Formats: sequence, C-alpha cells, structure tokens
Amino acid sequence: MFGLPVQALHIYRNETATFRVRVASLVDMVNLAGPEISAAETVTVLNDMCVMAPGALADPRLSWEDVDDRSSMVRFTNGPHKVTATLVFDDDGLLVDFVSDDRPDSSKGTFVARRWSTPLSDYRPIADGVRVATKGATVYDHPQGPFAYGEFRMRSIAYDVS
Repeated sequence: MFGLPVQALHIYRNETATFRVRVASLVDMVNLAGPEISAAETVTVLNDMCVMAPGALADPRLSWEDVDDRSSMVRFTNGPHKVTATLVFDDDGLLVDFVSDDRPDSSKGTFVARRWSTPLSDYRPIADGVRVATKGATVYDHPQGPFAYGEFRMRSIAYDVS
C-alpha cells in the first residue's frame, strides 16, 4: 500500500476473531479483537461454508428460510454469535451472490454498518460434472456506490489431496 509492505491477518478460533493490519512489519494500522469483530467474522465463516464447503451446510447450527424462487435466507448460530445471509441462485441453481447486513466494514479500524456481499461468476466444470465459481469479489455497499476491496480468480483447484 503506497509502496510499503502491508500484512493483514484474520484469525477465527473458538468463536473468537482478531484482525490485525501492520505496515512495514512495524506499525499497526488496525488491531481489532472482541465481540464486534468476532460477530463480523462469523459471517465470513458462513460465507466460506456456502462458497467453498457446501457439504457443511447440513450443519445443525444453520436454519433456512425460502425467500423466493431464486433465494434463501440462512441463519448461523456459532456460540454467542447469530448472523444471517441471503443466498442468491441463478436459473441453474448455482450460487451467484451471498449478501449479509451482519458484517460491518472495519477497514479503518472502527465498525460501520454496511451491506456486504460476495458475488460469484464464471462457473466451470472441475470433475465429475461438478462446477465451481472461478471468479468472485468481496464488496461493501458504500453510500457512493459498491466498493470491491477484493477480487478473486481461481486458476486451479485440488481436492482429496493426501
């Protein structure tokens, strides 16, 4: 960032999260811990389950509600944290967006309520007819418009690796 090395580390363990951003390995720009970041990162755990480990969606800590023909709401309870997201599907039943109001923006070291989403696209077959999204983003809805602070492209995937 601005020509300086920046390290960011999120840790979520035992229902507790921390988030630390250091510049040049010397100065903390962000150093968050406590119930707010833990609740926010519970949304990230739910997102990871939906996007990368759909087999985990049979977890008893999840409850489901139909919204319409192409979306469902999921509630995730992990210890003291209760978060909700809406999953949006395309005509083929593929997940194309994950939207939550329970993950505030903490990029400046304080928490600001914002809608968070992870749009997915460019599904491709990987094996046995299974298709996965190869493009995605992490987006906050700011008053001036959507802000994608992360954009991702999958180049390869390996699974059942010993």
